[in-house]
Amino acid sequence: MPISANTINIVRRGMEKVIVDGTGKDLDRIDGVQYAGKSGTAEYCDNVAQKKDLCKFGAWPEHAWFLAYAPADKPEIAVAHAMAAEIFGMKLIYLEAGSGATRAVPDEMVRAVSSGVEIPVIVGGGIRSPETAAAKVEAGAAFIVVGNHLEDGGNYRDLATFVRATHGR
Repeated sequence: MPISANTINIVRRGMEKVIVDGTGKDLDRIDGVQYAGKSGTAEYCDNVAQKKDLCKFGAWPEHAWFLAYAPADKPEIAVAHAMAAEIFGMKLIYLEAGSGATRAVPDEMVRAVSSGVEIPVIVGGGIRSPETAAAKVEAGAAFIVVGNHLEDGGNYRDLATFVRATHGR
């Protein structure tokens, strides 16, 4: 499915910002090449971690990763990275707009990535309504991450509404 130029530009600008003043700001660079990137961390508790007695709440092992592409004006390279991740044995893809983001990853991007890989796609950041959460699932997200919205004020009461919206119950 084609991704609109506007959507590509939004994603590209966000990934460029990560390199300029975010988690990628201290990376070595080649002069004259524009970079873009995204970082993330995921806790896990698999069979190996369980055998080593590492699966304790708050102390689980972590996978840290950084995805970058250059030149940043060719975002199709980022799509190739998602496919490469699957080939290299990654167990999932995480599309994240950023913690506390005002806008979620576009549905078109979720749809394109989820149709391009066979591993689960997780979508997080900027999901502030049950309708947005449902749209991400409809677009192909296997999981959604809703953090800041549910943590703010009394919004934790919205959890059941999010569950019904994403699970059709």
